[in-house]
Parts: sequence; structure tokens; C-alpha cells
Amino acid sequence: MKQLYLTILVILLLLGCEKEHIVTSGNSLIHRNNAFFDAETNKPFTGRAEWFYENGQLKTFINFSHGQRNGLNEDFFEDGQLAERSTYVNGKRNGLHEEFYENGHLMERRHYIYGKGNGLWEWFRIDGSLESRKYYKNGNEVP
Repeated sequence: MKQLYLTILVILLLLGCEKEHIVTSGNSLIHRNNAFFDAETNKPFTGRAEWFYENGQLKTFINFSHGQRNGLNEDFFEDGQLAERSTYVNGKRNGLHEEFYENGHLMERRHYIYGKGNGLWEWFRIDGSLESRKYYKNGNEVP
């Protein structure tokens, strides 16, 4: 019997520690002072905001923490194909950023460290072949 109570207690503790994941329409957010706020509560938004095309297809999703973009953000073409993918930390691009042509080929690939270009940046033609390549450090092009 003690084991049953202990098991129930552990389950309740785990469920109580689970964070609520809020998904909202991006249209219900207000952007001011470099942050996003919930229009109803006027508090910095934490959760996932989504925008949709008229046909119901997902257009964009952005993850927020305390009013700042945080985590994976993606944009899609109207047919559902991925158009752009970025990762953010405290409102600044961080890590890999990619953009795609409607045919699915990669258009560009850039790397960021806390909002500044760092590393290899590449641009591609619509057929997927490499067009150009540059290197950046601390937001400045390296010759």
C-alpha cells in the first residue's frame, strides 16, 4: 500500500512540474519595445505563436520566452513547403539560418552567434548549385 501511495505521489509531482505549453494566434500579439506581448494580458508572451494562410496552411510559427524569440522559428510557402528556418536566443538569431526556394532547393545558409554573422555564409542558385560563399566573424565579413 505504501508503494501505491508513493507511486501516486511521484506521478502527481511530475505532472505538477510540467510547464504549460501555450499556442496562440500570432495576430493576438503586440510588438513594442523589441518584445512581443499578449494583447489580452499585456504581459510578455511565452509560448508558440502561429500564423496561417487563408487556405488554413501554416504560414509561420515562432517560439517565444518572456516576449523574445527563443528556439526554432519556421516560415512556409502556401503549399506547406519550408521557406525559412532560424533559431533564436533572447531575440537574436543564433546558430544556423536557412532559406529555401519554392522548389525545395536551398537558397542561402548563414551562421550566427547571438545576432552576429559568424562562420560560413553560402548562397545557392535555384538549381541548387553554389553561387557564392563568404566568411563572417563578429558580424563583419572576413576577406
